[in-house]
Amino acid sequence: MFPADPYPVNQLIEIGVVARAHGLDGVIRVKLFAVDPEILQRLRRVVLRLPDGREVEHALVRVQPGSKGLPLVQLERCCYRDEAEALRGALVLASREQLEPLEPDEFYLRDTVGCAVQTPEGEVLGTVEEIGDNGAQSLLLIRRDQRIHNVPAVSQFIADFDGRRLVLDLPDGLWDAVGHLDKK
Repeated sequence: MFPADPYPVNQLIEIGVVARAHGLDGVIRVKLFAVDPEILQRLRRVVLRLPDGREVEHALVRVQPGSKGLPLVQLERCCYRDEAEALRGALVLASREQLEPLEPDEFYLRDTVGCAVQTPEGEVLGTVEEIGDNGAQSLLLIRRDQRIHNVPAVSQFIADFDGRRLVLDLPDGLWDAVGHLDKK
């Protein structure tokens, strides 16, 4: 059982990233992070966090299925290919209040940021610093001292999450294989 939601109702949740422009009319292809491929169908507005950090809110004019599981999205005020191409790499965010309620055993990966991480045996692994993506799956970027470990955020590895502590049950050797020295 998870504790009451500690985040404000209007907190933005990352649901995808703009993959590229499609056609000449300002349509974009979106790579979704969400398990639900129809999440965009239920939204009226999204916020795009551009690569330079600016956030721009857009109404969704049209959403339709696209090839390779990348939905085609027409945004209000995006009418030309060059405008759509300028959005490549932008994170697609939705307010928590627009999203479907979660089941008791579900959580947003964003909610793990700042949480302590440990093994089922209680060994401290570090702290979730941010959520990343390697193109195939979301990653938990876990800091332990001067190292960052990019652990695939897949259900097979997540043993428990209580809102403050994330328990990971990793295969032998994975922890060391996904770690690297942080160059910051």
